[in-house]
Amino acid sequence: MQYAEKQLHLKFAAVWAPIVLLLILYALFGAVSAIIGIRTGKKILNNPFVNNLLKKSSNSNFEQKQKHIDFKYSLHWLILNIILIVGSLLLIDRINFAVWALLIFIIALIWALRYKRALRQIARPRLWIFFVLITMVTAFVFSRLQSESTSALSAILIGVEMNLRAIVLIMGFTVLGTELYNPKIRAYFAKTYFKQLPLALELSLDSLPAMIANTPEVRTILKHPGIVVQHFINYAEIRLEEIRQNQYIDRKVYIVTGKIGAGKTGLIQEIVSKLKMENFKVDGIVTTRILENEITTGYDILNVSTKEKTRFLRTFGDSAQQRIGKYFIYAKGLKSGEQALKANNAELIVIDEIGKLELEEKGWHNSLHEIISHSKSHLLLSVREEVLNEVLDKYRISPNAIFNVSKENGDNLYLKIQSDLQRSN
Repeated sequence: MQYAEKQLHLKFAAVWAPIVLLLILYALFGAVSAIIGIRTGKKILNNPFVNNLLKKSSNSNFEQKQKHIDFKYSLHWLILNIILIVGSLLLIDRINFAVWALLIFIIALIWALRYKRALRQIARPRLWIFFVLITMVTAFVFSRLQSESTSALSAILIGVEMNLRAIVLIMGFTVLGTELYNPKIRAYFAKTYFKQLPLALELSLDSLPAMIANTPEVRTILKHPGIVVQHFINYAEIRLEEIRQNQYIDRKVYIVTGKIGAGKTGLIQEIVSKLKMENFKVDGIVTTRILENEITTGYDILNVSTKEKTRFLRTFGDSAQQRIGKYFIYAKGLKSGEQALKANNAELIVIDEIGKLELEEKGWHNSLHEIISHSKSHLLLSVREEVLNEVLDKYRISPNAIFNVSKENGDNLYLKIQSDLQRSN
């Protein structure tokens, strides 16, 4: 009886009343669910209304991925957000309600200012109005039905508390999911046995905001409840398929790093040569150093597919040429490299290297951005150690492996890439 009263949040004088009522409610909800399930199952899968909802869901997912492009991640904000979520929930019954409500308002305002693009997906005014009204009415009715006398004000305050807790959880999950896209976090876990942990956390934290973002309008819910259920089932299947795609055929990114002259290019050339001998399709570019009297005077672009070399950077040139540091950029070399990096069916695309030029949105910036956005090919990048974190931040790269040529055996990286390419085939 105590369990039944706890489930119903009601108290009864009759001993068996709550148990009987609970059984009736379970049976009623079960019957309604079965009827909805049967009716939904009979709907044609090609229903245009469902397709329209799914199209909106797909677009929403795309927009959600794009929202992270220019966001400035912070480990301090991640820790602070965790403290704010846990702290605000623990303080519910420990401080004055008005003070707690004001605290929640301030937290929500801070989140709205910092994460306005991420929170845009759950900014559904009509849905929230409907949600608040339903919550308030439910809290009021259940409070008034209790055998103990409860004032109308207390019932309303219970409803307000329920809504504030919901706001903390929904907004909190959204902001945590956003901060977990931090490339530094991904790069750290990429070196450990827990490299899938950020993805698992993102998916778990993203589920609630994503469902809210894809909830149809209230009018649609009331008018087509069965089809809306079908919509959510299909949406869940789409999300599961996305997870499978990420797990099995997602693009892998390997980064070779180290200081200038540490041997990054040499290692990449060795890996490319071995992979091509095993008939893997490898495209891309390698930047070879030009030395004169042991002094670097420039770099050439080597197309790893055609073996063609083109002048790219030199310490001499004319004033009309673009420059990066002490080097003049030769347009022919830039064009040759861009051509080699154009979208293709390569299993592995190599870019040696990504550095200061790309951080200034020059060099291979556009090519790398295009590959990350549209290509499914695996990526092997060379990045100087001193700009590694900046590159990861700028391009939102989550590397599967970061290999430091000064500290590790090159054969290990080759074997990993070879194994991943074989699994992809």
